[in-house]
Amino acid sequence: MRNYKAIIYDLDNTMFPADTITMEVAQPVLNAIRRSNGDILSPQLLEEALADCYKISIRDVAKKYCFSQNMLDEALKAFSTMQIDYQLHPYSDYHCIRQIPGIRFLVTSGNTYFQNLKISNLGIQNDFQEIYIHDDEDSSFEGKVKIFQSIQDKYHLNKQRVMVVGDNPSSEIAAGNKLKMTTVQILREGVLKSDSANFHISSFIELKHLK
Repeated sequence: MRNYKAIIYDLDNTMFPADTITMEVAQPVLNAIRRSNGDILSPQLLEEALADCYKISIRDVAKKYCFSQNMLDEALKAFSTMQIDYQLHPYSDYHCIRQIPGIRFLVTSGNTYFQNLKISNLGIQNDFQEIYIHDDEDSSFEGKVKIFQSIQDKYHLNKQRVMVVGDNPSSEIAAGNKLKMTTVQILREGVLKSDSANFHISSFIELKHLK
C-alpha cells in the first residue's frame, strides 16, 4: 500500500448498512414529509423521495424532488424526535481500518442530530482523529469538497497522500476527485460500480493492498 498520510471515510453504506435503520426509526421524518406534501409531489414521486431518504441526505432529497420550504422545514424538525432503541453494527470488516496506517477522518452528510445518533450507537467515535458532519444548504458534493479541503489545509497534507473511501460516486468520490485525492469506491451490497473512482474494493481488507 502506498504511504497515505490520511484516509477520509464515509459513514452510511461504508461503515454500516444504512438499511438497518428501520422504517419505525425513520417514521417521524417520513410522516412529516407526507403531511406537508399537499399536492406538491405526485404519489409516485413522493414514494421515490421517501425511499431516497435512506440513501442520500434530506437536503439532497429536498433539492432532487423540489420540496417546498415547508416540507424541508417540517422534515428537519422531525429529526430531533428520532431514536434508535436497538444496537447498530458496523460491517464485519470494519475492524480492518484500525490496521491501516494514516490519520483517520469520518466525513458524512445529513442531519447533525441523526448522524451523531448513529455514530454514538455504533460506538465508533474514538476511531477517528476528527468527525465532520455536513449539514447545510450546500449539496453533499459541495459540502464534502469544502470539508476535505479544510482537512488538507489543517493537517498540511499533500493531496496525493490522501485517500477517500466511500460508496457514493456523486458525493465523497466526486469530492475527492475534484481535489485530486485518491478515491476508492467500496462496493457494498446494492452499490453500483462507478468508473469515476480510482480504485474499487469490496472490503476494507483490500485497502492494505492498494498500490
